[in-house]
Amino acid sequence: MAKKSFSIKESIKYGWKTVWNQPNIILYLLIAVASPQIISFLFDHIFSDASDIATSIFRAAITILSMVLSIGMIRIALNVYDKKVLKFENLYQDWRLLGWYLLAGLLNAVVVCIGLILLLIPGIHAALRLSLWPYIMVEGEKYPVKALKKSWVITKGVTLKLLGFYFVQGLLMILGVMALGVGLIIALPVISLAQVYIYKKIASK
Repeated sequence: MAKKSFSIKESIKYGWKTVWNQPNIILYLLIAVASPQIISFLFDHIFSDASDIATSIFRAAITILSMVLSIGMIRIALNVYDKKVLKFENLYQDWRLLGWYLLAGLLNAVVVCIGLILLLIPGIHAALRLSLWPYIMVEGEKYPVKALKKSWVITKGVTLKLLGFYFVQGLLMILGVMALGVGLIIALPVISLAQVYIYKKIASK
């Protein structure tokens, strides 16, 4: 079996090159990130006198919408890597995964928190090893435990490289914020595509 590995530099390079070659990715990202914020802004100003119950229901709906769009962005990134034609419906076509996605996120949080409580290092290690479950789930393995287990398996031997990648990711986010926040419009899709690049590289070994 070939040794699993990936290049942080090549993953970022792939993300950067792909964004410039296919700039419509930025539009999908803006829709996914900005639409819940815009809807919330309009609700707060138009329905400022809404009851607490109505506001709570609205907040819950916005949270659900944000999660569906987050799943949609993963679908977009996967489709870009697989050279599939992007469609607006990609942003919501996997909405049926929402319950499984939420459960997987909760299980992931529990495992990582236990690791952090026991000792800091085990928590960080668990977070890195389980970090690719969203891509695994959207690509076909909808059951949370199986998606988490697969993430644990495919990330064996590349934990330190993943740590390095997420450090670089953090730097890109900081640079995006420093560029008056506008840089995030580029940094976010670059990071998303770089993550898919890494997932595909190690999952195929």
